[in-house]
Amino acid sequence: MEKNTGRRAAPAVLALLGVALAACSPTTTLSARQMPADDGPQPHVQAGALHGRTAAFLTVRDAASRVEVRLAELPGLLYRVTTPADSGLAPQVTGVAGRVRLALVPTGADGPDTVEVLLNRRVRWDLRLPAGAGEHHLDLASGRVRRLEISGAGLVSMRLPPPVGSVPITLTGTVGELAVAVPAGTAVKLRLRAGAGLVAVPW
Repeated sequence: MEKNTGRRAAPAVLALLGVALAACSPTTTLSARQMPADDGPQPHVQAGALHGRTAAFLTVRDAASRVEVRLAELPGLLYRVTTPADSGLAPQVTGVAGRVRLALVPTGADGPDTVEVLLNRRVRWDLRLPAGAGEHHLDLASGRVRRLEISGAGLVSMRLPPPVGSVPITLTGTVGELAVAVPAGTAVKLRLRAGAGLVAVPW
């Protein structure tokens, strides 16, 4: 089933979804660092230097109750990952050559398992997010995306930037609800390869 449109939001229960937006490196070792803390409980924060990169990969290896990914101005930084001070998860970043691998390590605390990932908007990103998250919220409208793959979640919401060429967006697992926003005039092709329990489209 295919649909071409210039409009964009669709809640859905999906087994497998592919979305393509039509209109669509460096080798320095990443250096993740723990940000300095003041007195008192502090958020768990890791950040990595930009090193002049213009393209990078992010793979989130572990699920959380809520994962927020946003493209933002980060002078001198490639990424900044934060979880609350009382969170049950703390970020642990590894990777080389612009490939950021984010693990979420149990802390033993019983606070919210929420993760905020800020990515440098000047970099073109290839993103991979894990299955099992309660919610994925992606605000990518202010930057550049090469590819996006999500392995399933209860809720996925995405604000996407103007594409350069064709930008594949793939959901490889079950999604309870999907909402997608794209810039006006962007062509969107929706292909449901394995069917869906419910698809609601406004066009």
